[in-house]
Amino acid sequence: MLQLGFFQLNFKNILGASAFLFFGATVSAQAGLPLWVDISDVSQYSADSDEANTILGFIENNPESYAPENFFSRTGLFVQKRVESAKEINYLAVSRLGHVSGGDIFRKFQIRYDKATHEVIDFTPMRDIPMEQTAFSINVGLIQREVLVEDLKNDIRMLFPLGVGGVDEGVLYPGYESLLTPLFHHASIKRNTIDLVVNEPTYYRGLPFLPITNAAGHTTFVAFHISILADEEWADQDKGGSFIYRGFVSHGCMRLRKHDLQNLTEIVVKSAAPSIPVDVDYFIVKRIGNSIGTRKDGPLQVNHPYPLMNSEYETVQNFAKKGEHPQSKRDPLEKLLILKTVGHAPNFTQLDGFDEIDRVNLEKFSSQTGMR
Repeated sequence: MLQLGFFQLNFKNILGASAFLFFGATVSAQAGLPLWVDISDVSQYSADSDEANTILGFIENNPESYAPENFFSRTGLFVQKRVESAKEINYLAVSRLGHVSGGDIFRKFQIRYDKATHEVIDFTPMRDIPMEQTAFSINVGLIQREVLVEDLKNDIRMLFPLGVGGVDEGVLYPGYESLLTPLFHHASIKRNTIDLVVNEPTYYRGLPFLPITNAAGHTTFVAFHISILADEEWADQDKGGSFIYRGFVSHGCMRLRKHDLQNLTEIVVKSAAPSIPVDVDYFIVKRIGNSIGTRKDGPLQVNHPYPLMNSEYETVQNFAKKGEHPQSKRDPLEKLLILKTVGHAPNFTQLDGFDEIDRVNLEKFSSQTGMR
């Protein structure tokens, strides 16, 4: 059975940031707060979290600077751009505010951080973008185990960690190895196919279930949903909806933390378009400025700080005797494939369709994250 390690998360469901152009300064993509990641996650999971903690503390002590008017909810603070000068660091960030007058909005902020005093010297709302004016797409990197939700038109990007499908090592399809989460291109999530409240099985916790519609227009059984936990784990306030096993663990669906799933659901439900484009591949490709690169440009250079689980994975259990044709089984209660745990990282190079470009990108991703 999986031995799940849990991490305490003191998530402040408040912040959101997006970037704008600063002139007369040098852009640095490496140091400082990582792009597109919720600052609360940086505070919780990054070794270098001083800037994140300072900004979170400023907002907690000065809530009126974040959103002076009344609002129902506020979600995430995601840095979009970073520009550094000799004396300060300028960030542009974005947050989704729910049920503000006029409906849900994404609010962009300028944040100025003094390098000498380590203080926030400016936190100013810059622009509001109504939800109905957004144009989001969803890009999943299965090996990266993260999803990038982005609106290129309005320059908004948010990165969430994922748990994804385990590995079929030739049991279901002898001679082929594949992840149980399939690749999708030109797919979508359609508003009229999602379930906002799923109570059965109970491990869905009454939360949304967002199935993917493939390029042929067929709604599949592969969906985004909540991370699967035992009842006692879900009830633990230090675990519960804030936990994700960020590995190759599922029967094919993609598992999100509660606040990430709710954020994604609000985008699907309240955007202008009735569907959101979805692409699922081994890697999310590098972004070049405000454009999407190609596979040859390499993998996304931003990695979510939530811990990756590389020490084990789930695989389809083979019940055949030695020399027999591979045989899988399903559990009698839920009819799901029976999986077993393997105590090391998968061999991705054996996956069906994993080509030389993928191998190069795997090496780059491994170098970025220390995954070996």
